[in-house]
Amino acid sequence: MQAICTECGTIYDVTKIDRPVPKCGKCGNILRPNVVWFGEKPRGLEKIYKLLTNSSIFISIGTSGIVYPASEFYLIAKESGAKTIFLNIEDFHIDADQYFPGEVAVLLPHLVDKWIEHGGISFN
Repeated sequence: MQAICTECGTIYDVTKIDRPVPKCGKCGNILRPNVVWFGEKPRGLEKIYKLLTNSSIFISIGTSGIVYPASEFYLIAKESGAKTIFLNIEDFHIDADQYFPGEVAVLLPHLVDKWIEHGGISFN
């Protein structure tokens, strides 16, 4: 529930901005939802790559993992030694260490409880 300035990058809580056309309090430019839209390069991509190469576990939740650049995230993590887990309603036949089919809203709470109960994620 955030908006971001299209010019200076200032982030706002959407409940605290004026409507109908929200403007940045710093530079006056238009605000937009603080999301990555299709075709956009994710902000902080270099940091993302660094985190991926230093991860021991990569979990993909509710995404196909087939659209660039997200499609290479699990590969970078896997090639760097991380175990990979995918949760999705549809099986995209990705070479993950574990795949859990189904609705993420149902799967994830169950899996987190299981991981907590067992003291972590196991890859048997």
